[in-house]
Amino acid sequence: MLEQNTDRSYFMIGAVIIAAILIAGATYIFRDVLFFNNDAVIPTMMENIFGQANDMVTNIDNNSGLKK
Repeated sequence: MLEQNTDRSYFMIGAVIIAAILIAGATYIFRDVLFFNNDAVIPTMMENIFGQANDMVTNIDNNSGLKK
């Protein structure tokens, strides 16, 4: 039984390492598209998300309906 669990652990560790290599490789290959460009995907997406959240926060009129 120890051998099965050990084999499963090694396969899991191997899968995690392979996935990390694939993610690092994709990030390295597509770094200009994802990060370091005027039209980069991730910074543009973050600006849109935080811009919308900022607009929502600034549009709150602080009227909770409760009497003071």
